[in-house]
Amino acid sequence: AQTQPRGGCQNAALNRRSDHVLSRSLTQGFPLWALLLAAVAYQWPQLFQAGGAAIVPLLMLVMFGMGATLAPADFKAVAGRGRLVALGLALQYTVMPAAAWVPSTGRAARRVVRPETTK
Repeated sequence: AQTQPRGGCQNAALNRRSDHVLSRSLTQGFPLWALLLAAVAYQWPQLFQAGGAAIVPLLMLVMFGMGATLAPADFKAVAGRGRLVALGLALQYTVMPAAAWVPSTGRAARRVVRPETTK
């Protein structure tokens, strides 16, 4: 029987550790990545227009993935927090639309909807 050289085990452990570090860095840096991409999309919306048709299927996939991780205990915990659920619902239908409306009326949105013409 052949045995694997000792360095192979160390390399595998190092690869697992570096994968974990990369995964953790990407996860913890997600808010920063989201803000940076939002700023880029605001400034240069034409870069993202081609992917517009993929938004709904990708959102469906993300929501399914999030829902698939829930357990019955999660629903039980939410059911016991009626006031917080009501507050979240109110904010979802007031603050979120306002937060989307404000940038949609900005300079970048006007450029996409009504492109400037040169005469």
